[in-house]
Amino acid sequence: MKVAGSNGYHCPPSSNAAQTVKQGISLRDNFQTQPKRAVFASFFLYAFSLGTLFPRLGDLQTIMGIDKATLGFALIGLPFGVQLTLLFADRIVRKINFRYILIVGIPLLSISQCFAALSQSPYTFAGILILGGAAIAVIEVAVNLEADRIEAHTSHRIMNRSHA
Repeated sequence: MKVAGSNGYHCPPSSNAAQTVKQGISLRDNFQTQPKRAVFASFFLYAFSLGTLFPRLGDLQTIMGIDKATLGFALIGLPFGVQLTLLFADRIVRKINFRYILIVGIPLLSISQCFAALSQSPYTFAGILILGGAAIAVIEVAVNLEADRIEAHTSHRIMNRSHA
C-alpha cells in the first residue's frame, strides 16, 4: 500500500524513517549500532581518564622527594583498590545501572587522578590511588558486562574491538 508522496512508503516524505528506508538502511540496523557506539565511547572515556596520571610519575617522584622503590610501593594502591573492590563490584553493578555508573565513576576516577597528582606525600598518594582503583573496578565490570549484553542481544562481536 502506497501513500501519495515521492518515496512510496507509509512515512511522510520528510520523516527520518523515510530517509532511512530510502537509503537502504533498516531501522533495526540503526538501533543496533547505537548501543555499540555507547560501549565504544565508554571504553574510550574510561581509558582516557585512566591514562592522565602516568606521564607525570617522574615529576611526582621529584616533588615528593622519594626514591623509585617508595614510588613503586605507593603505586600499589591502584591495583590494591581494584582487587579489593572486585570482591563486591558485581553487587554494585547489579544495583546501579550502567549509565549512572559511568556518570559517577569516570569523573570520580578523573578527580582521584588529579588529587593523586597534587599529593605531597606517598601515603596520601597511595590512599587516593586506592579510591581510584575502586572506581576502576566498578567501571571495568560495568563496561565489560554492557559489552557482553550487547553481544548477546545483537549477535555481533564487539568485545575485542572495545578493548583495542
